[in-house]
Amino acid sequence: MGTSMATKVVLLLVVVFTISVILAFQTASADEETSKGGVLSRNVSEQSIQEREARVRPRLVREMKRPPLATARANVVVAQDGSGNYRTVKEALDVSRRSGASRFVIHVKRGIYR
Repeated sequence: MGTSMATKVVLLLVVVFTISVILAFQTASADEETSKGGVLSRNVSEQSIQEREARVRPRLVREMKRPPLATARANVVVAQDGSGNYRTVKEALDVSRRSGASRFVIHVKRGIYR
C-alpha cells in the first residue's frame, strides 16, 4: 500500500467513525426524549417519520417509473456526419445544461470525436 492509499484508508476510517458517533448520539438523544415523554413522544416521532416519507415517496415513485436509459428516447443525437442534431458532444452538453430537465439523454453515434 502506497502512502496515498494509506492516507485514503485512514481518512475513510475517520469518516466512518465520525458517522457512527453521530448516529449513536442521535439514537441516545431519541431514546432519552422517548423515555421522558413516554408514548406521546414516540407517537410524535412516528408521525414525523410518516410525514417525511410522504414527502420523499412521490419523488422515488417518479424515479422508479422512468424507463431505463437503454430504452429512453434521446433528447438529442450527436453525429459527425451531420445526420444528428449536433456535430459535437460539447454542443449537445451546452443544450442539456440550458434545458433544465432532470434527465437529458444524448445519443452519440459511432465515430471519433475530438
